[in-house]
Amino acid sequence: MAGNRRKFGKDKLFTKIDHTATSGVVGDAEYQVHGENALRVATTFTSSGTLTIQGRIENSDTWDALGTLTSGGDTDEIDVGSYDYVRFNFTVAAGSSGEIAASGFFKGSSASGGGATNSFSTIQTDTGTSPVADSSTDTLTFTSSDDNIEIDGNSTTDTVDINVKEGPLPVTSTAPAASALGASQVQYYVNEAANTLNFKLKYAGGAVKRGKIPLYDAPDWTTTKQYALDNTNDFFNAEVTASQLGLSGSTAFSISMLVNFDMVANDEFYWFSFFAGTTTGKLEVYRLNSSIRFQIDGAYTDITPTRIDGLYHLVFVYDGSLGSDILRAKIYHNGSDATTTGSGTIPASVNTDIADEKLGIMNRYSATPNYYDGKIRELSIWNKALSSAEVTTLYNSGSYSDPTAISGCQASWWFGDNTSDNVSQVVDNVGDNNLVGQGLDDGVIVSV
Repeated sequence: MAGNRRKFGKDKLFTKIDHTATSGVVGDAEYQVHGENALRVATTFTSSGTLTIQGRIENSDTWDALGTLTSGGDTDEIDVGSYDYVRFNFTVAAGSSGEIAASGFFKGSSASGGGATNSFSTIQTDTGTSPVADSSTDTLTFTSSDDNIEIDGNSTTDTVDINVKEGPLPVTSTAPAASALGASQVQYYVNEAANTLNFKLKYAGGAVKRGKIPLYDAPDWTTTKQYALDNTNDFFNAEVTASQLGLSGSTAFSISMLVNFDMVANDEFYWFSFFAGTTTGKLEVYRLNSSIRFQIDGAYTDITPTRIDGLYHLVFVYDGSLGSDILRAKIYHNGSDATTTGSGTIPASVNTDIADEKLGIMNRYSATPNYYDGKIRELSIWNKALSSAEVTTLYNSGSYSDPTAISGCQASWWFGDNTSDNVSQVVDNVGDNNLVGQGLDDGVIVSV
């Protein structure tokens, strides 16, 4: 039944269907529910009957059953987060009369991530007025302990505006002028079936933008996996520059990684690289035969751990404010500062020659490769110099703590721990700087 299409969004969150039935089905109108993710539905028909709530998505003729109620004051909360339209089909006996009352709201959280309190009792109205219900089913309650949820009542009891706010939206190249953003609003909900975050942006000038972004499963740091790379053609690139990560011109940063490889073999490969092709345009972490090296421009520090085939937890900490080269570029191995030697003068800040260079993992970006033959579990970046206590926390006596729990983390890749990780990408668990796999084959993701 196509019926009439009516607005059931923010402008009319509460509606009634009055009907005196002759027989059969009542309520063939369609109602838009863009922006809501739950409905409160009640019936007051005088004879017994069955109300079926149905939903459909945009550009589809298929209606899905969302819930069933019986008459006589029955109420229910209906999840409509995946749908754009709903309709109410009520099968009743001839001569029955009554109402179907429905209200929509945003459920469970606010734009700031706090848990708002949702319940049903009394409509909030304009100052100086009180809600007057036609019957008990006309009463909607929405109370909130979260300042980011604003409830605006109107002069009648059948309409209430509920806004989830996050203050003025940031001005970008595609946003309206700043003067138009004073009363902008953000409304959103999670669509669990589609695993997306759906949101609506409403600008003060009236323009509305909608969108959705995919959600990734959170990695399980206690049940780790790793990528087993060969020395033939396996490496990663990231479409992110040194400037975007805040490393160009930086005076402090840190890099951690958990790798498993054969230290006995003589080899050269790059774990982490921003390379401008000059001695004053490098920021790299690499293995060279017996040494593990931390290079900034033309200078470096290194360590020479016991040459065994095994697991290495490495943290590289740069602090340009410190006095000596070995202090400015420390290398921690399994929780302890193992920096032994250095060459050249570690600069007080990273050279801006690397500003536009892109990140290479297990190789230099767009350069002749030195392929890594080994396994990698984790690599993370911070925009500060980690303290020795924070490094100890990361190592955690060989149990390895979640790197994103330490403040300042700018990017963190846990290789294989996301269900979204595959041979084409490794998901960034902090930002959107996913790594792009190059030359990887099925089977590189292995259990620890």
